[in-house]
Amino acid sequence: MDKRKFNGGARKGAGRKTNKERKNIQNAIDYLTSTDHLLMNLVDIANDESVSASDRIRANQSLLDYRFGKARQSVDVEVNSLLDGKSAYEIQALENASKLMLEMREDDNDNTEEE
Repeated sequence: MDKRKFNGGARKGAGRKTNKERKNIQNAIDYLTSTDHLLMNLVDIANDESVSASDRIRANQSLLDYRFGKARQSVDVEVNSLLDGKSAYEIQALENASKLMLEMREDDNDNTEEE
């Protein structure tokens, strides 16, 4: 048996912050800084030739993300594994079912727009 005291277990301050704690931190940051001030700091970094190129690029990217939103990211998904071992008949049935579901969704959208 382990003779050490206070070995493991819950400790004060350990673990994730609660939503209330997270909101308090956000409020403190909002109180201490203004959005205009933060943006001006980014602009200063982006235009400062003495700052490394990677930091200037990161500052410019942050400004672009703030102004225009983040660019969409595409994700390639491999779906062949879902069809492995399926017969041509089963694959055709899946294709027909998916087409039918899309048509039903389009019909629902058309009905919603008319109302």
